Amino acid sequence: MLPFFSQQGQGALRRRRCRALYDCAADLEDELSFHEGEIIIILQEETEDGDWMLGHVEGQPQRKGKLPVNFVHMLAD
Repeated sequence: MLPFFSQQGQGALRRRRCRALYDCAADLEDELSFHEGEIIIILQEETEDGDWMLGHVEGQPQRKGKLPVNFVHMLAD
């Protein structure tokens, strides 16, 4: 599946973002740990498990993994 982008400015493409509603501690190696209030850049909105997305913490691309959709709020920007 293709990643989702939002249009902004002079035709520049930007990935969708979300804000963490809660702290989340990864249980598995491919999951993302994050803290309430952190902004996460969405790399893939759908995974093989429909309740998870793939993303990384904004400004920290090395912090990447799957995250539960019900722990975040998608931002409109």
